[in-house]
Amino acid sequence: VVERPMTLSSSEKQNDLVNMVTYYLLKPDSYNDKETFEQNFDRVAKDILNNEYNLDRLIALHPEKREQILARLGDTWKHYRFMLGARMLGEQLFDLNNSGNPDYDGLLRPNEVERNTPTGTTIVDNIDGKASKEVLMKLVKAQFEKIRALVDGVDREDEKLTPELADQLINETEGPVYSQDDETGSNDQETESADFDKGLNQYNLLEGVNKEIRRFLALVKYDRIDPELGIKLPRLVNGDQIFGVLLSVTSDIDVDNIIPHIKTVADSARYDGNIDLADDLKNVYEEIRRKTNIDDATGKPQSSLQFYNMFLDALDTTELDFLVTNVNTSQRKDELGTTTQTTNYTIKDQVLFQDTNRRKGDIIRNMTMRHAASFNDKQYREGIVQDLIVRATKIAQSNFVLEDPISQGAKLTKLTEELHTLMTAVGMNIPKSLVRLSLMAIDRVENNVVHNNAQFEQTVLDHYDHHEQMIAEQSYLQKDFFLSLAQILEKALEKNHND
Repeated sequence: VVERPMTLSSSEKQNDLVNMVTYYLLKPDSYNDKETFEQNFDRVAKDILNNEYNLDRLIALHPEKREQILARLGDTWKHYRFMLGARMLGEQLFDLNNSGNPDYDGLLRPNEVERNTPTGTTIVDNIDGKASKEVLMKLVKAQFEKIRALVDGVDREDEKLTPELADQLINETEGPVYSQDDETGSNDQETESADFDKGLNQYNLLEGVNKEIRRFLALVKYDRIDPELGIKLPRLVNGDQIFGVLLSVTSDIDVDNIIPHIKTVADSARYDGNIDLADDLKNVYEEIRRKTNIDDATGKPQSSLQFYNMFLDALDTTELDFLVTNVNTSQRKDELGTTTQTTNYTIKDQVLFQDTNRRKGDIIRNMTMRHAASFNDKQYREGIVQDLIVRATKIAQSNFVLEDPISQGAKLTKLTEELHTLMTAVGMNIPKSLVRLSLMAIDRVENNVVHNNAQFEQTVLDHYDHHEQMIAEQSYLQKDFFLSLAQILEKALEKNHND
């Protein structure tokens, strides 16, 4: 199959491209109000072509991975370059040859698109990518104007950008419908309306947050190691989405621990296998750390204290549909070192309680379905289930879960891995970090054990310390949980045996 460069079939990839161009336009001193939007777009598009989606440059840095890079990024980045106007700038950007036949290399076939006009349908030549670039430019303009209005604290002069308006913007310039391909006997059609709701929805969570914080979170860009290629590639984080995550994970955290807790959650997310979230949160934390020069020993900011306090305020006092549970007063220092007293609220999202009950129901349903589907499997019945019953019973009855003559930390790691594997096998989708936290809490709270902290990794201790309130509320997996789990599994085995 020989494919013409056009737009992308994946809405996620199109969002990535729209966000990248928007990010470049939002960079300090990037956008020139004396120029038209198209002139600004063309200028940053050249920068992106040179610095971001440049296969030649990437391969030159990693020549030993040429084939892997082309297989992983080749088609996508060529699409990106086409839509950014590379052909219009004179680049020899050939049609994509996915046929495996070298005879189709180096082709530039006719590329036409249909456009709806007040007088009917018009065929437009898209051989140089101009029509596709116009589609991209409209999407970027809508995204840019929305974020810029939010960041600058001004209202859009035109109508408010809604998902419906986003669809309208996309559909105003309909996706190109290509003429019949005689060689392949198929029609190549550009996606007409990708799902841009995620990329173009309202930044409701950021409304009302301080202007500098809004700018900081609008679009966060960083480089990270691609898990497939093992090389650095650019990644953009949607600020609205990450702000929602930050609100969620810091809602029960004392204000003085909010910033360090972001790193703790990043470590936990990585431990649980959620690498994207871990990288995003770690990068946000590192940017805050860099901007405020946080002292590693004390965890306190050494500069930009105003920004630091504003960031705390953004996470600690943002008004959502929360249920206030208690009020506490803490002290902070301003730029001059003066101590100020501020009242803050520890809050919980009311939806969280409903979500907890729903998750408990989901766990029970998943266990029931897994048990019904796997009971005839002897390895499941006599191996996995019996093993989990034994381990859960032992935890419930033990006076020292992590007792080990060599390393309590190593015992925790091993037991967590084994328990999480068994629980997953019977349909219990519980984060591994929660299992680890619970084993420590059972010893410290219910067994009154004093652990040797020197035997635990610092990330494990930080994770425990930052969840003191959760532990005090007994929201971890207690001894009773493991006892009930063992009893439920035993009864399930007994019932199936009798049936």
